[in-house]
Amino acid sequence: MTEEADTPVFLPFLFGERCPGWNDERRGGFLNVEASHTANDLYRAAQEGVLFNLYQCYKVLAEANGAPTEVMLSGGILKSSAWTQMAADIFGVPMSVNDVEQGSLLGAIILGMEQQGLIDDVRDYKPTVVRTIDPDPSHRDFYEEKFARYLECYENNC
Repeated sequence: MTEEADTPVFLPFLFGERCPGWNDERRGGFLNVEASHTANDLYRAAQEGVLFNLYQCYKVLAEANGAPTEVMLSGGILKSSAWTQMAADIFGVPMSVNDVEQGSLLGAIILGMEQQGLIDDVRDYKPTVVRTIDPDPSHRDFYEEKFARYLECYENNC
C-alpha cells in the first residue's frame, strides 16, 4: 500500500461540517494535491476522507458512550467492495451488512413505528446480517498514519 500513502487529503465538508465540529462555515476539499496525483488518487482521497470523517465521529461517540457491539454498513458504499473493505480497515472492526441497502431509511421507519405504538422498542428490531467484512490487520498502521494526516489537515483548516 506504499504507493497510495501520499494521496491527497480530502475534507468532506463541501456544504459545511455536521459532525464532529458542527460548523456550517467549515469548508473542505482536497489538500496536499501535487501535479503527480491522478484522478484515481483524488477518487481514493475522497473515499478515505468520507470514511475518516465517519471514523472521527465514531471515536467521539465511542468515547462518550462506549464502543458499539456492532457496526453496520448501508447505502452507496455497498456498491464498492474496495470501499467497504477500506471502511473495515480504517475502523479496525468487522462491518456487518444486512439485507436492506438503505438502512437509514429503514431506521427512520422503525423510529416512526415506535412513536406510533406499532412496536414497543426500536431495539427489538434485529436486521438479518447477510455478510461481514473483516478488517485486514496488515492495513491498520497504514490507515492510522493516513488518519493522523487527515486530523492534522482538519485541525489546520477552519
